[in-house]
Amino acid sequence: MAISYYQMTGALTLEQVTPVITALFDGLHLEADALVKGRALISLKVGEYYPRWEKIVAELSRLAVDLGVLPRATEQTADLETVLSVLAAHFQVEQDVQGRIEQALFADCADLDSLFALATRFDDGHRLTAIETNTSWFYTVPRLFRFDAELSFLSGNVRLFEQSHRIRAVACALDAALQKGDVAEASRLVAQETMRLLDCIQDRRIRAAVRRHFVGRLAEFPAGSDIPF
Repeated sequence: MAISYYQMTGALTLEQVTPVITALFDGLHLEADALVKGRALISLKVGEYYPRWEKIVAELSRLAVDLGVLPRATEQTADLETVLSVLAAHFQVEQDVQGRIEQALFADCADLDSLFALATRFDDGHRLTAIETNTSWFYTVPRLFRFDAELSFLSGNVRLFEQSHRIRAVACALDAALQKGDVAEASRLVAQETMRLLDCIQDRRIRAAVRRHFVGRLAEFPAGSDIPF
């Protein structure tokens, strides 16, 4: 019987590891003492999962008590909404955090997108700018196309999530279209992938500007020429 596992390695790009970073990311084996070239390593070992919100609440509660915004008597009983609300008020980002509070209330485990959003709002000098992760899925017994990889990149400008099995599916679909001589379908697939990449740009105005420039750049490469990478 084949059993699936996954592992994750990643890095936080920041200036320093602060109490906020420790509270949010300690459950991901944060290597606070191994800050190299502005990166602190995070990871998940085989059989581990992303930390549950209840664990993060306990860490954030201690932080809130240390900051003097939560009474010590309520540290053990404060819920997620209360802790995030008092921290949001302390960092003066109530409006920015409200949506994240509502999202987190209905989830068991934390997700990187929410952790990044909270960290960048609760900035106590860490100056977190990006999170990069690489996750690999594997089986105890070799299975065709069951070994997979996922990559994520989160920053204030870009949100990119990619999976190796999705790339394979796109390549197969493009190849099938070309074998049939279906240029329309092939162009649709290429356009779809291009728009998917453009959608990773978070600012709508910048995304629109990049799209306009991209259309112009296409004309710079004659048909049949090799595009330099």
